[in-house]
Amino acid sequence: MRKYKINNFVETENIIEKQRMIKEEQEIKKIEMACKITDDCFSYLQTFIKKGMTEKEIAWEIEKYFLSHGAEGLSFETIVASRTKFFYATCYANRKKN
Repeated sequence: MRKYKINNFVETENIIEKQRMIKEEQEIKKIEMACKITDDCFSYLQTFIKKGMTEKEIAWEIEKYFLSHGAEGLSFETIVASRTKFFYATCYANRKKN
């Protein structure tokens, strides 16, 4: 502030976070719908997944399920990783880079 002789700075720390905390009724309904579709999808997947299926096949089924059950689109690329009895669906951005 001294260097540039600016004295009209406004505190902005956490301003976006504070604004995002307040949700309109429409936003809340969309979040609730997204949660319901996600819960229903994971329940469905427990009956769909069979031994020998590829992670790619399961990811495709997740995408089809979301789009055919009211999702407007996908927020990110669907990635499925499996290990023993469990499977994981995750965001592309969370994938480790080699």
